[in-house]
Amino acid sequence: MNCRIPFFCSLESKVIPLLPRRIRNNFSISVLVILILGCNPKSANGTDKGKNEFFLIGILAANPPDIPKAREGNQKPIPEIPEIVLPAEIASLSPKNASTYVLDWTDLGIKSFDNSCSVNGNNGNVQIQRTLPTTKLILEVKFTQNVNGGNIQVFRKGIQVPGNFTMSDGRTARFESDDPGDFASFFPYSATASNFTRMSDGTEILPVTWQFRTNFSGTKGFASTITENCNMINGKNRCSVTAIQQMTEELQDAFKQGDSSYFYSDLSYYEIYNNNLLSYGYLVMECPGPSVIPAKVQEKEFWSLETRATFSDIPINAQSGNYRVDSVTIGYTSDPNDDGFFQFTVFK
Repeated sequence: MNCRIPFFCSLESKVIPLLPRRIRNNFSISVLVILILGCNPKSANGTDKGKNEFFLIGILAANPPDIPKAREGNQKPIPEIPEIVLPAEIASLSPKNASTYVLDWTDLGIKSFDNSCSVNGNNGNVQIQRTLPTTKLILEVKFTQNVNGGNIQVFRKGIQVPGNFTMSDGRTARFESDDPGDFASFFPYSATASNFTRMSDGTEILPVTWQFRTNFSGTKGFASTITENCNMINGKNRCSVTAIQQMTEELQDAFKQGDSSYFYSDLSYYEIYNNNLLSYGYLVMECPGPSVIPAKVQEKEFWSLETRATFSDIPINAQSGNYRVDSVTIGYTSDPNDDGFFQFTVFK
């Protein structure tokens, strides 16, 4: 089989998907790279694939499988938030436990990678979309009766969020953050309402702690999106693809302080048919540093990775029934103790 993707190797006609990455401290890292997109470019009309799945991958310690399969690797799901029981004196929480608080945002434009980056494969480019949240966190605890005293404290990753606590009336406690909220999906915010007493008899109300996530309004709230515009030329489809993915929260937080010293990202268009990987194009960008991306100008900037590529030789019909598109992203900060960040995104 003629495999055009450099990180897919063949051995005795069996495809072994491996991505050898940078060696740190004399230790070679290999990352499993397999990902699916159920997109069929048969139609020449542009289609916008919607909300997407988002996976993280880890380092493989075992031998890879001989046959390529879809959606494999060490997936790191977003942790569930446990249910809570409210004290009898509390009528409601806002936002509710395990809910998503929506942040409005402003577009800060595009950040480009420096000249150390090399791009190989199909025509295209990779850049960073910069988004700044503009909505402050407002939390309310409504009681069934008038209360005295008390406080609401809010935390993200164990760090207290500065803000202002008020009682808008005898039964409503309110917290408003000084600054807009951060994106928080994998690492949710936690809030605690405590030290309230009933005005009627001075009995202390049991404290309550709850968690909530945040996400952006509109299309910025999608973990990833893909847009395809395909035209038939000489019996094959020529597809221009724009793939956008939210970058991981670990990476977001790391680049608040440090520059990126290494960055790798790819986008591949292929299918798996009869246990063979049939490649229809790829785009690979690798940036060896030493300073690939400067640290964020504003700490609360949120980065999404935008990849544009044109795949010019795609059969009208996929032999397997569906074409697949994947992206693997790897990054390191300038901190020598940084273990790196790995992101595995599935576009559908």
